[in-house]
Amino acid sequence: MVSLLVVRRDWRACLVAVVSGLLLPLAALVLGQRAALWAYLSTAPADPTTEQGGASAEPGGGGRRGAAACRSRLVRLVAAALLGGVSVALVCVAATTGEFETLRICVGTLLAPLGALLRWRLGKLLNGVCAGSRGGAGCSGGLLRDWSLGTLAANVIASALAALLFALCDAGVVGAGSSGGWRGEAALHGVTLGFCGCLSTVSTFISEVLALFSPKLQAGSRAGIGCGCTGLAYMFGTLVLGLAVGVSSYGWAVW
Repeated sequence: MVSLLVVRRDWRACLVAVVSGLLLPLAALVLGQRAALWAYLSTAPADPTTEQGGASAEPGGGGRRGAAACRSRLVRLVAAALLGGVSVALVCVAATTGEFETLRICVGTLLAPLGALLRWRLGKLLNGVCAGSRGGAGCSGGLLRDWSLGTLAANVIASALAALLFALCDAGVVGAGSSGGWRGEAALHGVTLGFCGCLSTVSTFISEVLALFSPKLQAGSRAGIGCGCTGLAYMFGTLVLGLAVGVSSYGWAVW
């Protein structure tokens, strides 16, 4: 999208990309929610009281909890071993391959967990920081009160970094004509694919926008129910900030 706007100056195609990029995840989210609800209702017991009645305390509950804890530790150890083995295999393949696409996928797969972990950490630190008692008086009463700042920061950072890496490749700083050769360009594309791709999120962003659009009880509104305008501000704020940092990071290579 940044390339369409900066290089081709085709704002119509850019607008189509923005609209389709919002509507398709929104439709997928709503469809997934309806499918999950249908699956739950189809498999739920007919009389929930019978299930509640059978949930009384039974002897030996402590032993079952201990066994569950052991299984949880075992699953974590197996997952860590698999992750380590896959990482070593990917490093070996990346070091010996002579194909651009293979190196790009290996680097992207290696860095994808780091991007996901950083996004999770940003969400833990910043989401809801301006709401209620977690934020200050000025923050909680302002426009950013209901914004998910962790998701916003993750998307903006990913947009800026991805645009910068593509600019380095398109400007010839890294690529076939540079000292790093094609391997450097493939590695940067892998960083964009894995790290930036997992750091950014469309599904969480759309889910948050949809939640903010839902009417909520508010003491300051005329009818006691908010209009959902915060969702509109959050949606366009994220798009404008992401596009602004993307154009700024990429534009220096062509302007």
